[in-house]
Amino acid sequence: MDQIIEEIRRYRDEYTKSHNYDLIKIYRDLKEKQEKSSKKIVSFSSKPARFFIKRENKLSSQVL
Repeated sequence: MDQIIEEIRRYRDEYTKSHNYDLIKIYRDLKEKQEKSSKKIVSFSSKPARFFIKRENKLSSQVL
């Protein structure tokens, strides 16, 4: 296996183990780190869903 993947998995396991595999504790820890960080948090809006309609043997795209 790739060494980078092994390292990431090892770190992830150590981190979750340090929080006793408790998702609420992990969430709170990450939220706290996020609030203390000076990095800007960016949220991208989702793109509108598209669906396809078959017309005269052609597919046409429509936005919902």
